[in-house]
Amino acid sequence: MDKTTSELFVSSESISNALPAVAADANYWLIRTAGGRYFTDFSVNNFVGIDWNKLSLKELTELSTKKEMLIQKLKELYPYKEEPSTDLEGDTTKIEIKERTYTSWANQILRFFHEVKAGDVVLIPDNSSRNFRVGYIVSNIFEEPDSSSVFKDPSEYEKSRYIKRYSTRWFGTFLRDDADPAIYKMTNTHHVITNINAYKPFINRVLFDAYREGNIGHYTFKVNQESDINAVSYTKYTSSIVEMIDLIEPDPDMKLKTNVQSHGIVEIIAGVASLAAVSGLLYLVFSKKEKLSMTLKSQLFSFTIKKSSKNIELSEISIADRQMTVEEAKAQSAEEKTKIENVERALEVAKKLREASEQLDGEAPESIMSMVSKMTKTNFESNDDFDDEDVDSE
Repeated sequence: MDKTTSELFVSSESISNALPAVAADANYWLIRTAGGRYFTDFSVNNFVGIDWNKLSLKELTELSTKKEMLIQKLKELYPYKEEPSTDLEGDTTKIEIKERTYTSWANQILRFFHEVKAGDVVLIPDNSSRNFRVGYIVSNIFEEPDSSSVFKDPSEYEKSRYIKRYSTRWFGTFLRDDADPAIYKMTNTHHVITNINAYKPFINRVLFDAYREGNIGHYTFKVNQESDINAVSYTKYTSSIVEMIDLIEPDPDMKLKTNVQSHGIVEIIAGVASLAAVSGLLYLVFSKKEKLSMTLKSQLFSFTIKKSSKNIELSEISIADRQMTVEEAKAQSAEEKTKIENVERALEVAKKLREASEQLDGEAPESIMSMVSKMTKTNFESNDDFDDEDVDSE
């Protein structure tokens, strides 16, 4: 069936369930890769690790609550650093290690041992700190025997000999230039391991244009216009999104974050139910299909809305599975009448949003557009899981 004329059945519950979930209590870590030397090794072999191999995991476990003793142990194991000599080729020079360096090493080792846990999110940078791989920690800390074959296998990439490790499951990548400028500050630290919880919102946003964190949802809209932003269009764009949510599923704690100069993003943060409830309307507004019929299903109502190249209108409503006209439904009760009138007002707001979006070259979250486009009557009734491939041909 031609999707430009077929009917979509959009369930807010299905949208909520399909959103990527981000754990609110997960810590985020930046773990260095020796200037990018081990970026490929970490990525291909699904782990992160740290150096100081002379300190075994057994010794670290024994000293993990005795920081001063750990510092003393590091002094014994690493009495100096060796650097290539400038006088004789192949010779090395012994460099004294400062007291504060040992303290810094101990802090990083203890953080890696004590604070990292399964379920945490880890980022690793390449040699330029421009490309990041992102994954979950999926194991407890372990020690890779130094005699392991993983160090001996010939390979086109350099392999780390780090023996203190966590297993990872990588799930995404992003370029620093595609993220919020705040990410640049994150890369200024040169510690082996750094807590980057302060950058969670920027990392999540660049990985997911729509996601849930507990009962809170995040939708990111784009403004792609390159030239100066028209103030009236931009105000209409942001206020229409907020007003549409407020009419359909109000959330008194809804928040809005923007980062728009010539082009940029608008992030709406609200209850998952509130954002999911307007997903179908967002598809009507931002879809390039000129002819579309859609049923929006909530717990009580099912509204059928028709879109043409010139209009968006409410055509039918079902209450308790009984189909009726809009006027018949309004006569049921004052509460039902108010809900229906709010939907009608939301459709008027949707028209304003479509106009503003066209002026600013705006985009709704791509993942939401993809989810809705798959909600044909067949998969709506069978409640099939969504996959990652967008079957819509927009």
